[in-house]
Formats: sequence, structure tokens, C-alpha cells
Amino acid sequence: MLSSESDKLMNPGLYHTLVELDKASHNKGVKVVNQGCTATLELCKRRGGATYAKPSSGGEEYKICCPFCSDGKHRLYVSYLYGTESTNPGYVGTLKNLAYCQNEQEVKRELWDIISTTNYASLSKLGLVRVRESGPAEKKELMPMGEVVPLHELNTFHPAVTYLKSRGFNPNYLGKSYGVGAVISHQHEELRMRKLLTGRIVFPYYVNRKLVAWQSRYAGEVPKGSSILRWYYPSGSGKHLWGFDNASHFQGCILCEGILSAVNFGPAAMAIGGKVLLPHMLDAIVGKWSNVLVALDPDAGINRNVDLEKHDRQQKMVEQLKGAGVPYVQGVAWTPGDLRDPGDIGVKACREIVKRDHPMLYHLLPYYRK
Repeated sequence: MLSSESDKLMNPGLYHTLVELDKASHNKGVKVVNQGCTATLELCKRRGGATYAKPSSGGEEYKICCPFCSDGKHRLYVSYLYGTESTNPGYVGTLKNLAYCQNEQEVKRELWDIISTTNYASLSKLGLVRVRESGPAEKKELMPMGEVVPLHELNTFHPAVTYLKSRGFNPNYLGKSYGVGAVISHQHEELRMRKLLTGRIVFPYYVNRKLVAWQSRYAGEVPKGSSILRWYYPSGSGKHLWGFDNASHFQGCILCEGILSAVNFGPAAMAIGGKVLLPHMLDAIVGKWSNVLVALDPDAGINRNVDLEKHDRQQKMVEQLKGAGVPYVQGVAWTPGDLRDPGDIGVKACREIVKRDHPMLYHLLPYYRK
């Protein structure tokens, strides 16, 4: 599509971003359907009761060959509303779930990891959008964590302590080693709007001893029918490697999806917050660690619904690291019987995984030699 024609789209900036993404993956172009047609947001409820938004049918969409699978038939559908800010009272926030892969029958949340770090042109036609202009991205101020008490300073009956213990984690270790704590007060307007109040477990991100981001988790299992978010990643945080400072003390590292998975693999492990290793994360790893074990959740290593050989995101990450110059990289050899994430299988099981799948790294980590 010519530049003059693409400017007539409902979201030209998003379209051009998808074009660049396609060039880096399948290179088969981006198709436009229902050009010029608007969509309204429909509020739906999941089985558990949580509310989510989806666009009404007939609105403008961009079809791209999904970069996260073997799709060659433009089966990733991205609404022109993707990445915009909803002001609907029933759903306030960024619309990140409007990219659906027909090939794998699932929402591709990984797309946001790429789109959110890309500068794209004004989305001014939408009216309800937080506009991002071309050029350097505006750096948002990190939302304060609020008043946080480290876990090891809380009483043993605090919900954050009892929940983590029920999951097999050591709250004292998390508090002293990672600065994990619980919010006892928070006045930020966004947290009040999203019903993210006090009592949540906070996981800070430190890089060179500087707080660069934080994430919070509900202290318990979210009740059915509740609109409470299990995990919350505040505005201004960006994407960083959780556990970076701790892992910096070792000769090798382990890459996980989630924070609690990283905790079970020990202080040499870091959480990337998804299944995509972003460029700045890759830059932080290359040259610093020569031994890396990629331990994404089992569904990343073995996708049971599609061709196993073509849908191994974990193996793609291994190849990405090797291509960037990391000498010794291995991926965890998950099997179809591995249904639980590393965060649910305990420290001993994670230790055996490292010993089995990357023995060189195992012998480099002193806490495994004790």
C-alpha cells in the first residue's frame, strides 16, 4: 500500500508498525479489511467474571502472518483499536488483547511487547487515544510503589506471607534478597480506579541498584467473579529483566517467563515477563553471560495444539541468543507431560532441570554446589 493510501487508514501508525514487523518475520505484507469502518467496544465477561473488551465486528482490521507461529496465510487479525486507550467506564486502560491468531486460536499478548517499544505515528482519528508522536518516545515517570514493608518485617499472619508460604516460597528470603514486600498504603489515582489497593505483594526491578520498574500480585487466589487483577504492571515501568542485579553476580543465567519461576531457579535466574526477548534485554545479556539456560513455561516449549517442530518459541529464543553471540545456550527439554510452570514445581525440581539440561551452567552456580 502506498504511503498516501495508508494515511487514509483508521490507524496508519499501527499499520506501518505491523509492516515493519512483517518484514522482520514472514515478509508477506499486511492486508487491510473493512477499510474505513469504525468499531465499537463491547464489554464481555470471562468465565471467572473478569471484564474484557473486544471490538464489534465489521471494524477495520489488519491481517498479518503471525510472527509467533508458522502462519503463512495472514491469520493474525489486529483491530485498528489495538494499543489505544479505552475510556469506557466498564474497561479503563490500554487495549492490548485485540490481536487474535486464527492459526493457534488465541489472543497474542506477546505482540504488545513489540508494539509498546515502537514509536508510531499519531492515532488522532480515534479521539480517545493517548497520542504518541513520531520521534523519540516520551519517557513516562515511574508510578511510585507506595509505602511498602519488606516481607521479612511483616508478621507471620499477613496475607502476603501466608500466601507465599502456601505456594512453597520463603517470604524472608524474598524480602531480604529481592526487596519483595507488601503495600500498606497507596494514594495513586490509577490504582484506585483499577481497584488495586493495599495488601498486594510488590516485586521491584533493580538494575545497577536503581529501581527501574515494579510489579504487584494479589496476595492470594483471585475469587471467581472478581474484577481484581492477579498481576499488575504499572505505567512508566517499561520492560526489564527482573532479578538482573542478583544474576549479575554469576557466570551464567537462567531466563524464565514469570517472577515466581525465576525465584525457584535461584538468584542466577531472571524473568523476562513473557515469551519474547526484547532487543534491549538481549543487549543486556550478550557479553555479560556466556552460559544461558532458557526455561520458558512448558507451553512455550511444547505447544500441544499445533505442529511441535514449528511452534517452539523457546527454541527460537535459544537460536536468537546464539545468533547474538552467546556461546553456550540450552533450552529446557520439556515433555508433553510437563503441565506445570517452574513457579509451581519447587526449588528441588528446578535444580534437577538445570543439572539435566545444562550441566555446564549447573557447575558454575555455587548455590547448586552446596
